[in-house]
Amino acid sequence: MRVKYRCECEGSSTVLTAFAQPSPLAKCNAGASLLAHVVVSKYNDHCPLARRERIFARDGLRLSRQTQCDWALGSMELLQRLMPVLHDQMLQAPVIFSDDTTLALRAPKGQRRGKTITARMWTYISGGSRRDAQGHWQNAAPVAVYDFTVNRAGEHPRRILQGWSGWLQADDYAGYHRQFRDGQIKHAACLAHARRAFVDIVKAAPPGAQPGLAHEALRFFGEIYRTEREIAQANPDERRRQRQLHTKPVAEDMLRWLQHHAPTLLPKSPLGQAFRYTLSNWTALTAFLDEGILLADNNVAERAMRPVAMACS
Repeated sequence: MRVKYRCECEGSSTVLTAFAQPSPLAKCNAGASLLAHVVVSKYNDHCPLARRERIFARDGLRLSRQTQCDWALGSMELLQRLMPVLHDQMLQAPVIFSDDTTLALRAPKGQRRGKTITARMWTYISGGSRRDAQGHWQNAAPVAVYDFTVNRAGEHPRRILQGWSGWLQADDYAGYHRQFRDGQIKHAACLAHARRAFVDIVKAAPPGAQPGLAHEALRFFGEIYRTEREIAQANPDERRRQRQLHTKPVAEDMLRWLQHHAPTLLPKSPLGQAFRYTLSNWTALTAFLDEGILLADNNVAERAMRPVAMACS
């Protein structure tokens, strides 16, 4: 709404209209704040546009879902110009956390049977620390870059990480393996990912069942994470010192324990698979012991994926 004034002076009159900031979108009467409100409601607050339409209606504003959809698309196209800047900033970090999740995408006509195909949303989160000119540790600027692809081919992370060197903290996805061959990118696995398999076994146990190997595994993980909680705010030097002092002996005991029991388990059983995954990724799972800039897990990226999963559920 813009107020209009009529100015009369010296026998003439002039109509003046108050200035209004133009919409960021062409031929659109929504201001930047309203566009931001719709986008944040949809993607950050997980409020579907149909629900947002009813909320607007209660306030006396008739704003269709299709109009909001057009606004969201237009806003995303405007924000696209920030992607190269965010991408370049992310590649300055010594550590990048990565994860991906599935999304249902409407299948193009004639491409395949069914209404949808399984697409992917990836996230890359900057992390780690570097020393400045005075020798003080400085955390990497927090940046999150999302990438949408129609499949899970390894070419997609290679495209995003091209030219970068550092630690990639991610799960044991085969598409990453090619990037680790030349040593420019080193793999740090997710301890929480390995732990989750044992948690699922404990949860699936019948009521009253005696504690088994999965419970023992969780005891090892619990000791490791107890130290991680205590040193969460410490600088990388102190984190490495404490891990070498407290966590490394626990990890060595756990490795001997895993190697001792693994041959006694059925390879395809849930417990056998949990043991095999942990042992086959042991070097990457324990990389954080010798690198203070690393975290024990990839939960940073998994938390960044949660809004995507909630918004699309």
